[in-house]
Amino acid sequence: MTAGQAAACGLAVLVLWLTYAVLRGGWRLPAGQVTPNLTPSSALVGTLSIAAAMYFFGVPIGLLLILSILVHEFGHVAAFRVAGHTDARLRLIPLLGGVAISDRLPSSQAKDAYISLMGPGICLALLALGHLAELLLTPVWPAGGHYAYLFTMLTAALNFFNLLPIWPLDGGHVLRRVVYSFAPKAAHNMTLAMSALAGLGLALTGHIFLIFILVIGLQSAMQMPKIEALQRPMRRVEAAWTAGAWMAMLAAFGITGSPVLLHYLLG
Repeated sequence: MTAGQAAACGLAVLVLWLTYAVLRGGWRLPAGQVTPNLTPSSALVGTLSIAAAMYFFGVPIGLLLILSILVHEFGHVAAFRVAGHTDARLRLIPLLGGVAISDRLPSSQAKDAYISLMGPGICLALLALGHLAELLLTPVWPAGGHYAYLFTMLTAALNFFNLLPIWPLDGGHVLRRVVYSFAPKAAHNMTLAMSALAGLGLALTGHIFLIFILVIGLQSAMQMPKIEALQRPMRRVEAAWTAGAWMAMLAAFGITGSPVLLHYLLG
């Protein structure tokens, strides 16, 4: 193993440890606590999600996408648990990804931002694992190394998009929380403006299912002032740390996923 490969392995181990530490307490439920059982309807929707991904993207890529989405949503679920929401669970949605659910609101906007960040946050560990798998598999199993590379690129591109400042994506949630800490009245207008501009841009690309997400997002944005009145705002120092984490993640996913992102933009 070269010095560069050894350094990459060391960095991957560090990222994995940091992910474990940040989500400590969320990896499993406390003793005696159970999440709601899988219902027939949620099982059906999940099955349709997997089938749709394989149909539109092919079996290997579809399964890699579903795996990436599942890990992303589990990051939200684990963060919910850290914040005391033992009822948190995830659901797949055909062609739209997934969602993490809790029956009650986070008590503070800091917890809300933490939960939003930890979906992409846990996927930083996926990038580390993907790079490590590519490094180790390529010499002995080139096909396995190739799929590890694809998984890493897809995960990075998906999470980069998810962290863009578009409501109701995680990036939109985080940015709204940060802005609210400094200018509460401006946060709502900023959310509507970002969503409107993003909706126009997506409409021009012709991606109908993304426009559907934004329509739902605009409806939820109108309810946010009522929700924010029930939550404790972030302190400005918390908002600064949150903004820093968000921008660092956006940069990490953007740089790593640039081959896929450029192929999409230029293709």
